[in-house]
Amino acid sequence: MSVKRGALSDQRGITLVELMVASAVLGMVVLVGSSLYAFGASTFRLGESQAWLQANMDTALRSIVSRVRNATELQVMTSTPGAFDSGWYYIYLKDPSAETTSVQLRSPGGSAVAITDDLVQGEDGLRFHARLVEDDILLDISLQGSYRSRTRQSSVTILLGNLTSLPPNTSGAAVRFRLPG
Repeated sequence: MSVKRGALSDQRGITLVELMVASAVLGMVVLVGSSLYAFGASTFRLGESQAWLQANMDTALRSIVSRVRNATELQVMTSTPGAFDSGWYYIYLKDPSAETTSVQLRSPGGSAVAITDDLVQGEDGLRFHARLVEDDILLDISLQGSYRSRTRQSSVTILLGNLTSLPPNTSGAAVRFRLPG
């Protein structure tokens, strides 16, 4: 049997050069795709951290406002109290010397509950400022926190309609108050 040379010349395979070019193109596509994925995942994590921090701080401020708004007596304290008097509610930082700490609410019965996770930034993370505007007493509350390298500051001003006089100390890191009844 004889084999014709023309029949073999029509059959072609992949040359080594073509295989190397295809591998290089595929490598670039995979590299670009993985870079886009990593960037997207990182951006998503940052956005998620910011949203979580914002939601946690806004919930904490709403919780503080709902309790303090109806106070019949209020005292702004310059620092976290060392002792707690019965008959008073307290809002303060659990450990102001820590890098991040939680805001605590202590009831007149003596039980304390965390209003936030450990996200409030140390000594200046919680601030209160009472002020008189015409005949109204307003309380400014500021909360600053951080989570996964994201920071946020939130503040709110509330009207204290049940108070008849401005407290002697108007700025500080904690408050104690009494509610009607």
